[in-house]
Amino acid sequence: MGGNQTAPISRGQSNAPGGTSIALLFHGPVPALKASEVKTMLKPVLDFEKQSAAETTLESLPPEVQQAVKDKRAIVGMDRDQVLLAMGRPVRKVREVKDGEETEDWVYGQAPGKITFVTFNGNKVIKVKEDYAGLGSQAAPIQPPR
Repeated sequence: MGGNQTAPISRGQSNAPGGTSIALLFHGPVPALKASEVKTMLKPVLDFEKQSAAETTLESLPPEVQQAVKDKRAIVGMDRDQVLLAMGRPVRKVREVKDGEETEDWVYGQAPGKITFVTFNGNKVIKVKEDYAGLGSQAAPIQPPR
């Protein structure tokens, strides 16, 4: 690809819904290339330094929220988007009105195993509770010798 020139291969309809292809055309045999050399050739059409939307969003969050997202957990004060970024979509959501206050629990996990309840009031997390369900019976505590 001489002279850092780019040109469309086809001027027809875009194939964007099915993806996009990029072709590097060489006159003659394809030389042995390192990945860094291919990146240099593609630099006029691709930005390899650009961050994903999630990375950009993560950098703009307070440090304690950034750490929670990295740890894949929710903390009090997060908003719904931050919880989705940290934990993904919940298994189910449960709304409740108690004493005139509407809350919504996002439930992660299922029995048997760890279940996390993330409780929202409006758009903010007000409580995070982890519990273990369906793991069998618990043994009675060991009594100290008399």
